[in-house]
Amino acid sequence: MKIKLFLCLGLFAPLGIVSCKKGGSSPVKEPDIYLGGYTDSIYKYATYWKNGAKTVLNQASFINSMVVNGNGIYLAMDDNEGAAYWNNGVLKPLETTYASDAEAIAVQGSTVYIAGSLYSGSVPAYWKNGTPVILGSSGGLNAFALSGNDVYAAGYTSSNTGPTIATYWKNGNAVALPAGPKSGHILAIAVQGNDVYAAGILNVYSATAPEQQAVYWKNNVMVSLPANGASSANAYGIAVNGNDVYVAGDINGYAAYWKNGVATLLSNQLSEAYAITIYNNDVYLGGEVNNTATYWKNGVSASMPLNGATSSVVNTIVVQ
Repeated sequence: MKIKLFLCLGLFAPLGIVSCKKGGSSPVKEPDIYLGGYTDSIYKYATYWKNGAKTVLNQASFINSMVVNGNGIYLAMDDNEGAAYWNNGVLKPLETTYASDAEAIAVQGSTVYIAGSLYSGSVPAYWKNGTPVILGSSGGLNAFALSGNDVYAAGYTSSNTGPTIATYWKNGNAVALPAGPKSGHILAIAVQGNDVYAAGILNVYSATAPEQQAVYWKNNVMVSLPANGASSANAYGIAVNGNDVYVAGDINGYAAYWKNGVATLLSNQLSEAYAITIYNNDVYLGGEVNNTATYWKNGVSASMPLNGATSSVVNTIVVQ
């Protein structure tokens, strides 16, 4: 049996550290890591980081979602005047007459979709190139996804007489997800082929169950995520890689993620994991540890310097 040896040296170049492909013939550039959230210095300031370099945007605002493509960086923001998005240095308000919020963003060609809510967070709606599309009379949107020509918006519906209902809309048609008698919210959605995945939380009021129960649904079937004996767990983000389902969140206030239902704690300090993505089979998460913006790659953390801020948070992560 012949044994081939491959030698690859880390190269320190002005562009950073690169690794080599098998055979040592072609350098492979490390991916760019984009983080979006806010820094807090009396007021919250919308902030994003690219490979650790910080850019601070407006006062009294924060970033909830991010898209990066050939046309630049798109950010869904809650601005001090309401829902807005930012693209390459230009802030574009979506609603200034009534209170509103922008929770998620997706871009397809020249079309920009922003999901959130209108009228003080009480009406689920999304904007398509700035024009609002109202999906119901009461509720809100937290997540958005595009798959081919299909548009998915996700969040919850509510009424004055019963629990909130975890709900997503496909091309405007509502799909209520099972949660029993519990209040449910979808906080993230992903679509792979014909499969629809949603992650979120159930509010449980019981002496024997978690106060907040982390769950995800695949094609409307609910999967409860273990809290490992803790009193609560939250699911904030979801990513799918082949047959593997990853969910980001926390267990009793400690950042965690689940892979196919198996929990991994990310920190032994107070922390949260709000977003997750997979790149080249590596698992990236964004969140915070002790009120400091942090991301993890395969469980190894990297915190962003506060540089005079009192706190900071990552709400969204893009790796490419």
